[in-house]
Amino acid sequence: MQCISELPQANEQSRQEAAIRRSVKRDLNGPDDRYRQMVEGAEDLIYSLTPEGHFTFVNAAAARAVRRLVEECFGMHFLSLIKEDFREQALEFYRDQIKEKIPLTYFELPLRSHENEQIWIGQNVQLVIQNGEVVELQAVGRDITQRKQIEQQLLESERRYRLLFESNPQPMWVFDNQTLRFLAVNDAAVIQYGYTRDEFLGMSIKDIRPAEDVPALFHHKAHPIDGFGGYDDSCRWRHRRKDGTILDVEITWHTLEFDGRPAKLVLSQNITERRRAEAEAHFQQSRSQQLFENSPLGILQVNHDDRIVDANKEFQSMFQYSLSEIKGCTINDTIVPQGNLDEAKALSANTLVGETVKAEGLRERKDGTLVPVEIFGVPIVIDQKPVGVFAIYMDLTSRKRADEERARLTEKIEAQRQRLNSILSNIPCVVWEAPLDPADRNGFGRFVSSYVNDMLGYTVEEWQQPNFWYTTLHPDDRKISDDSHMVLFKNGQIRNELRWIKKSGDVVWGENHIILVNDEAGKPIGVRGVTTDITERKHAETALRASERGYRDIFTFAPVGIYQSLCDGTITAANNALAEMLGYESADELLQVRLDCDVYVGEQERQKLIEEYETRGYARDLEIRWKKKDGSVIWVELTAHAIKGGDGRTEYFEGFVHDITERKRMEDERQLISEIIQGVINTSDLNELLTLIHTSVGKYLYAENCFVALYDDHTKLMHFPFWVDKLDPQPEPRPLGIGFSSYVLRTGKPMLVDPELTELMYQRGEVEKSGSTSASWMGVPLRTSERSIGVLVVQHYEEENAYDQRDLEFLTSVGNQIALAIERKRAETSLREAEDRLRQSQKMESIGSLAGGIAHDFNNLMTAVTGYSELALRSIGKDDAVRFKIEEIKRAGERAAGLTRQLLAFSRKQMLQPRVLDLNRIISEMDKMLRRLIGEDMMLETLLTPALGQIKADPGQIEQILMNLVVNARDAMPTGGKLTIETRNAHIDQTYIKPQEILQPGHYVVLAVSDEGHGMDTQTQQKIFEPFFTTKDVGKGTGLGLATVYGIVKQSDGYIWVYSEPDKGTTFKIYLPRVDHVQELDETAAEREPVACGHETVLLVEDEQIVRDLAQEVLKQYGYTVVCAIDGEEGLRVCKEFEGRIDLMITDVVMPRVSGRELAEQVALLRPDTRVLYMSGFTDDAIVRYGLLNEEFAFIQKPFSPQTLATKARELLDR
Repeated sequence: MQCISELPQANEQSRQEAAIRRSVKRDLNGPDDRYRQMVEGAEDLIYSLTPEGHFTFVNAAAARAVRRLVEECFGMHFLSLIKEDFREQALEFYRDQIKEKIPLTYFELPLRSHENEQIWIGQNVQLVIQNGEVVELQAVGRDITQRKQIEQQLLESERRYRLLFESNPQPMWVFDNQTLRFLAVNDAAVIQYGYTRDEFLGMSIKDIRPAEDVPALFHHKAHPIDGFGGYDDSCRWRHRRKDGTILDVEITWHTLEFDGRPAKLVLSQNITERRRAEAEAHFQQSRSQQLFENSPLGILQVNHDDRIVDANKEFQSMFQYSLSEIKGCTINDTIVPQGNLDEAKALSANTLVGETVKAEGLRERKDGTLVPVEIFGVPIVIDQKPVGVFAIYMDLTSRKRADEERARLTEKIEAQRQRLNSILSNIPCVVWEAPLDPADRNGFGRFVSSYVNDMLGYTVEEWQQPNFWYTTLHPDDRKISDDSHMVLFKNGQIRNELRWIKKSGDVVWGENHIILVNDEAGKPIGVRGVTTDITERKHAETALRASERGYRDIFTFAPVGIYQSLCDGTITAANNALAEMLGYESADELLQVRLDCDVYVGEQERQKLIEEYETRGYARDLEIRWKKKDGSVIWVELTAHAIKGGDGRTEYFEGFVHDITERKRMEDERQLISEIIQGVINTSDLNELLTLIHTSVGKYLYAENCFVALYDDHTKLMHFPFWVDKLDPQPEPRPLGIGFSSYVLRTGKPMLVDPELTELMYQRGEVEKSGSTSASWMGVPLRTSERSIGVLVVQHYEEENAYDQRDLEFLTSVGNQIALAIERKRAETSLREAEDRLRQSQKMESIGSLAGGIAHDFNNLMTAVTGYSELALRSIGKDDAVRFKIEEIKRAGERAAGLTRQLLAFSRKQMLQPRVLDLNRIISEMDKMLRRLIGEDMMLETLLTPALGQIKADPGQIEQILMNLVVNARDAMPTGGKLTIETRNAHIDQTYIKPQEILQPGHYVVLAVSDEGHGMDTQTQQKIFEPFFTTKDVGKGTGLGLATVYGIVKQSDGYIWVYSEPDKGTTFKIYLPRVDHVQELDETAAEREPVACGHETVLLVEDEQIVRDLAQEVLKQYGYTVVCAIDGEEGLRVCKEFEGRIDLMITDVVMPRVSGRELAEQVALLRPDTRVLYMSGFTDDAIVRYGLLNEEFAFIQKPFSPQTLATKARELLDR
């Protein structure tokens, strides 16, 4: 460390030398005589060289530096004076300067004197340039050998202390002040925390803290006095190992500069066991009333409501409160500063559930000053249930001041020369290392930190005397030390506890952690260790054991009320727990009352105890009622026995008492909740259930004024299905307002209101007055698993504080049961409605399947009827006598085909040709036709939304829907009226859809048709979509109009609803999915031209012979060669065996064994150029997806005319 102190002096000399060199440089450019005078007398080394490296001038100082004469130097090459291993580097330096023509440079190099001594020179070299060429090098140098030696010693010192850091058996690390990231860790830290070194260097110090301690870490970082200032200090933390276990540690740190950044060096000591011992000691002491009263620590006793029950003298003195001032108050309201409320509440919450906690913080005296304290929270447990807390406070003011003073003094005396040693000196343990020397027991010969003086009173020099350390060992512990050596060589490390004799003669306990140090070959060469003073911990453990023996009986009975009484009821002895239970200030005050008249509620209560004595000789767990000092009644569980004298007569009674009031109250609550749950199970009527609940609630609390309010999401109104009130009548449904009931519903939180809170909320504008003013008001939300559906309220118009927090908790449970009952009833209603819809859907599906099947077979017949009728008409003249009859046959067939189309529409098996449509445009184009259809005595109004979305549907079927609905509306208004057609956009989401509806969320286009006709009842509405159902007179309707509309809407992925009441008209609403495609242009119907004939070959596949024969004849008339097949299998065989070209295949869609689609797929593989035309009476196969034809397929609907078949075939062949 001597070299460190000399470094500033060397640096100052270097600065002076630089100033001299600058002065010489100026003088070199002056007159020759001045130059000679300055150069010859200068202490600097001044010389000049040729560009080739030969000396042309050397002053006396330069010659002396290399131990030569000036004359010897002239003409020498400069490399001959430089150490061999540095010559190449020096030569490269001069070459670069000359090559780059750098005017002035600085370079350090080692010279070799005439006696082979090494001299370090720092030189400034200047080029002399003439006509652009370097002609000479001039140099001014200074001997820097001493500075170089200091730097080398510094590097060696740093290496030594880094070795101590890496090998320290206690965890140590360096972290960045700003980022908190680890910069270096030693092996002991890696072992203790379980992280690898690489993992450590990727972490920050907050990563080894439990998550709940991280905010405190940053709080400390923001306040230097708490552990992150610029001076040495120590404190305690909780650390987390990689495996998640928590350690209590005491850390000591010191500021330093690491790689140019402000950092801290930290030593961590595991004090987990010590902390546990300390906490256990405090916990055991807090259970003793004697220790409570005389403890030097401030102690509070707090009940389960976090309210102060008792405080010892030290607490009252510490915080300047008397017990009477704070009894019954909460800790948070008494001594917790506003900024520490969250931390204090968290501590209270943990202890009230049975956890023992420990923390440090600030608390506030009565005069407002803050006290730094260490806090212990110890739960009071009775029957395995926490019933209160002992809060213990240790005033840390003196310790904090001492810590601050120590840190201030440490900062003052810190010097650079002792920097690294100071770090070790401030660690509260002795750090040492020693070589292995079996012949010499001086194990501390190599190094020992100065803390040995603080711990044992000896100086470092004394301690390093031969055998000295061994002589200070307690004689009884020397054998333990000797035996530990064998364990050390076997395991590589040991831990033991030994006693040492201080210089003063006192005995000190030390905990030793020693590790064996090996050389690179694995051979032991020394030991390193840390010795920590554990004297206080040992004393604490001894005191704990003594305390446990002395107060075991007190601890056993202190939480229980204990008394002795005479046969006449006089109390002769009682403990403070019983006095507190009955509300008396002290046990002495309780001794002034009598059990028989002042404590027992009635003579019958005392009689129970006497009967137990007479029957069994003792009373055990007897539940009776007692009176407190204020007259309130509590339930107690009493265990007592009689103490008899020598004559066998009872001298006095001894009893043990538990307050079970809260338990009895909970039992009553459970009974009431059970009654309510049973009512929910057995009662299906909501009003009956609410009446039953009201009766049950009335057994527990005042409920003469009670109501239930339910909120309807769809009407946005609050309804009041149950209302009992002495003053206000039952209100009508009303919107959600800002009364107390609405406030509870909006917030979803239970609420207990008194007149003071009422007035405060009125002033803040949170609620408005509604109904008569209550002295006490209590409301709870009716909550399901997803939301609040209503409110349950009870109120008292006369008595303030009629309800308390327990009542609010009870009523909340009742509210939850009511919500469950309402949800159950709603679920049952939804289930019934769903079952009704399912039955209706199944019935409609059965009818649809029947109708579709009939229509399919009928279409085949009608194809033959209409087809052969047309062929017959072509073969006769216009004046032929049978022409009229054949035309009538054809017209009848076409009407029958129209009927089958309606059946197919209802059954959703018709073939649709969907396109993107503008519904407004279709309505506008049909406007004139619809007005003619309804007649002049009716008014047609269209309300079309301008920016209406588009739909994808078959335009002809949309027109069919409009026609059928308009005709239906016309027939419902025989005397005239108004008919309205309306369109609009609609977005349906989950909040809009009721549980009983099947509408899917999404964007829709709505078509509504309304009339002012006679309307329908509910029974009629349930049947209107069934085929052949009609309310019209016989002969005026087929019963297929609305069934057709229903089928088209469903086949178009839409939804239809009817809204109607007798004599109030009817509205049909159709929801069709909205699409975002660009509207397709309408196809312009080309004028009919004669169908061109063909010569191609057509394969005709049809399983119905009458249809097959007709199609074959028609195609032949138009010039085609026709090859027929009776089904798909035969059609496939023809394709394989037919030798000629097949240009077109016309196939039925639905056929046995092989369908038309399957046949087409096989043909495509055999004859890729063959076109395919499908035909069907309905489609129920893979070619149709939900009733919509893929546009890549060609299709012709049965029944078809000969010309239609020929036209479709020609179009397909000409593509």
